[in-house]
Amino acid sequence: MDQDTRQENIETKGTQPVVLVAEDEALVLGILKTILQGAGYTVLGAVDGQDAIEISRKYPGPINLLITDIEMPRMNGNELVAKIIRERPHMKVIALSGFASNGLQAHQNIVCFLSKPFVPTKLLDVVAEAISTRSGIR
Repeated sequence: MDQDTRQENIETKGTQPVVLVAEDEALVLGILKTILQGAGYTVLGAVDGQDAIEISRKYPGPINLLITDIEMPRMNGNELVAKIIRERPHMKVIALSGFASNGLQAHQNIVCFLSKPFVPTKLLDVVAEAISTRSGIR
């Protein structure tokens, strides 16, 4: 490895946004991780809300975005958002559901509701916008 390659790795390591994804359907979680990692994001995958809380507590760096399903066992997305934001108040949130958004509780950190199913380009557009936005659901 030459000097230029080593320097590039040092400069870019840890610079990509970190996304925590909470999704109880393994296939959907895998697809979300693949799409996001393919776009250069660091992805932390959680099988439900409780798992997401534990991952967040163990992860030492900043987490830029939480993508959470609303309907999950053990701890649903609304409960997850309420709890995780106490520990990471600047984290933005994208809420997902295959059902209508009427089960979604308003929270200032929720910047978007995305209805399943969606195309990968829509997900990536929403993620990029959520990471760069200040607040306010749309």
